[in-house]
Amino acid sequence: MLIARKTKIATIAVPKEYLNDVVGALISLGLIQPIPMNLQDGGNKELKDLYRNVTQARSKCEEISQVIGVSLRLEDSPAKFTSKDWINNANEALREFEDIRKIIEPKIEEIMQLQKTLEEYARLAESIRPLNTLDVDLSQKPKFFGYLVAVVEEDKLSKLLDSVSYEDVFIEKVGIYGYSVGIIVLYRRAYEKEIEKVFSRLSVKPLVIPEELPQNPAKAYARLEELILSLRKSLEIEASQYLPSLLSVYSKLTVVEAALLLLNTSVITGSFAAIRGFIDPDKADSIKELIRNLTRGLYLFSVEESKDVPVIPTIVRVPKLLRPFHNLVMQYGAPLPNEIIPTIFVALTFPLVFALMFPDAGHALAVALFGAYYYYTRKSDYGLLFIYLGIAAFITGFLAGEFFGPLLHFGELVWHGHPPMESPVEAASPSEALFKLIGLSLRVGALILIAGVTLSFINSLISRDYEKAFLSKLPKLILFGVPLTGFLFLSTHEALGAIYDAALGGASTLYGKLIRYSFFFSILGLLVLEPLYESAKHGKQVKIGMLLMSSFMEVFESILLLIGNTASFLRILGLALAHSGIMYGFASMTERAFEGGIIGIMLGVIAYVFGNILGIALEGIVAYAHCTRLHFYEWFTKFYSGKGKIFAPIKIRTKVLFQTQY
Repeated sequence: MLIARKTKIATIAVPKEYLNDVVGALISLGLIQPIPMNLQDGGNKELKDLYRNVTQARSKCEEISQVIGVSLRLEDSPAKFTSKDWINNANEALREFEDIRKIIEPKIEEIMQLQKTLEEYARLAESIRPLNTLDVDLSQKPKFFGYLVAVVEEDKLSKLLDSVSYEDVFIEKVGIYGYSVGIIVLYRRAYEKEIEKVFSRLSVKPLVIPEELPQNPAKAYARLEELILSLRKSLEIEASQYLPSLLSVYSKLTVVEAALLLLNTSVITGSFAAIRGFIDPDKADSIKELIRNLTRGLYLFSVEESKDVPVIPTIVRVPKLLRPFHNLVMQYGAPLPNEIIPTIFVALTFPLVFALMFPDAGHALAVALFGAYYYYTRKSDYGLLFIYLGIAAFITGFLAGEFFGPLLHFGELVWHGHPPMESPVEAASPSEALFKLIGLSLRVGALILIAGVTLSFINSLISRDYEKAFLSKLPKLILFGVPLTGFLFLSTHEALGAIYDAALGGASTLYGKLIRYSFFFSILGLLVLEPLYESAKHGKQVKIGMLLMSSFMEVFESILLLIGNTASFLRILGLALAHSGIMYGFASMTERAFEGGIIGIMLGVIAYVFGNILGIALEGIVAYAHCTRLHFYEWFTKFYSGKGKIFAPIKIRTKVLFQTQY
């Protein structure tokens, strides 16, 4: 779980008559990621053409399913074949696909027209909806007065009312839906042109109902609902008519595509066939036993280290509960073989940093509840991630005495006005609270950065790259570790004082001397150790000047990173302050509004609710983004390459049944 394991290469040679059975077993169980053989003749052209045709047919099935609006779930339909010969099965699947395509394609135009009509009706129904209670025949034209019916956006309604404030013009609201208002305008015929000009200027169009529908908004809306329901039923009937056969052939095509992919990367001669690919070393014995049973002992099976391969696939196993954090790590990149996987560390640091940036128990509770809803409705790992982050932020919010901002005086009720993580915005002593928050941010940053350079050193030891470990990684560990350790064990004043003493104060203290001399020797090590080693190892073949220049650039970059990355963690302070400041501002605004009677109380409540919604949504997103940045840029760049490739064996997602089994 902590270290990415590398795959090995297996070579399987079997008599040709057993090849189909072996291929079927390998793709059904998902045991091998094939490596194309280097064939001088470029492989079997007919087999490649067949694979390409199957892939195109499978893609076409997916396109057809999207057009007719059905979901092709492989779990719902096993692939049934009449033989175990994968080439015959592929040709059989292609013939079935052609038969189905000839039946479905002429109907696709009809289905698409139904869908287009449905969309038009739905759009028209949406435009009439604010008027669905207006039972007036619009085809009737009174002699002495005129009227217009329209749907107006709320922000345009006040402008419309101001523009037609004539004595003999009446505007009545009929209904509201969302931000749209249905209105009817009654006016004397003398004002007709003026009304039309106002409508044109405000881009408000009078309602026009298509001739095929009743010229009555209420009846037209009811008729549209009937038509929409009828069309949806027609589409469902059409789709269900073709789904079983389409799903059946799609299932077959998916299976034969996987089988042909494995066959295309194999060597097939007159009597024997050889398959070569990456496997999980832990499953080598079970694969060998499987091949032995399938071939009655007539096989060759060898496993070797993955050599001369640009990128060796790695095997990563992560518990389900840690999967949300592993997905975050995979966004940065996959691990190389024998590289430490930071998932378990991210599971600790990511919620910690996020929670410190987002210290409000009420907001955190909302995030956790949203995560629970998202997880149980979508079965998404992101829902589980939101739950974790919400729980962590609830703890820091509790310690900060914040529950939906300061208006509820949660800190006074629980901590008697003295929360352990009191915000400088609300504290009796803002400077003391501010310095405490600065110290907390620097402690977290120091811990994460020291962990990063330590893991980098360990990575080099695990991969047995001892030269890099001791010539480059160890000096960097000393460069970062010694000055940053002070933030972990000393107060912020003492740690910063020791750094100042080491840099400008003459190194009068023991820790100051340790920082100064460790800094000097680590810089010297980074500058000369690797050039000297390469010069001693390769002699005159190495250009010592170029090596020294490269080392100098590395030293310069390391010093900048030490200063810049440490300071970057002060964004924890910045976001926590921003959160407290925004909520304090809304709380003050609300308290002031409460002094204005019932209307003031109502406006204050609305303002405070809006402030909390803004805090949950906007600040939550910002905190998540900055937390991701601190991990990806400030931390992962120290020890994690993200340049690997995950082991992805060919595996089919459906059951395979042969004629003898049904």
